Amino acid sequence: MGLRTEREEIKHFNTLVEIFQLPMIGDAIRASPDRSMWETHLKKLIAGTHPHTDSKDNPAWNFQYEVYLAAATQLAGYTMTLDEPDIVLKEGNHTVGIAAKRPHSLAN
Repeated sequence: MGLRTEREEIKHFNTLVEIFQLPMIGDAIRASPDRSMWETHLKKLIAGTHPHTDSKDNPAWNFQYEVYLAAATQLAGYTMTLDEPDIVLKEGNHTVGIAAKRPHSLAN
């Protein structure tokens, strides 16, 4: 096997990052007081194929980022729901909406 191109290396790295995000998502689901909230969202997560690194419109790939951020916030102790804009955090009387966007290039 020869050397990988830069594009292949980026794709490989992104795939590894995504694989390592899955245990945290699983931990958050198991710890969640509302597992049913996750069910619909997990179906979206597994509904697609891995995109090329230049794909900007792959729902499953983009959705994993949202679910990963939701898992991280829940495991950090916040009360959260998977609602518009993507994730809604609640603490006491305060509510914050987070629009989770996966970076698609170095420029953005």
